Amino acid sequence: MVICIWGRLLIRKSVEFFLSILTVLWMIKFLCAVLGTIFLEFWKRAENSWAFLWDVTDYEINEPDRPEFYGTTTETVSKIAYSFNSYTKNCIKS
Repeated sequence: MVICIWGRLLIRKSVEFFLSILTVLWMIKFLCAVLGTIFLEFWKRAENSWAFLWDVTDYEINEPDRPEFYGTTTETVSKIAYSFNSYTKNCIKS
């Protein structure tokens, strides 16, 4: 009888301890998710404010192609064609 009571108590305490650890882990996961989201939103806000201050919000759209640049190979990355030279070919050309 005494062993049964101690066994039940031990099982109940171990389950409570396990659940308390799980609760703490879930709180840590939730805190990391919230802090990560807040950090990313502040990062985007700071990035946009610096782009506005430096007047580069549409920099890639307005930037003309450089006439002295020509590539020998065309690579398609994300449906945009890029022309480029390798480093060794650039050294040989100059």
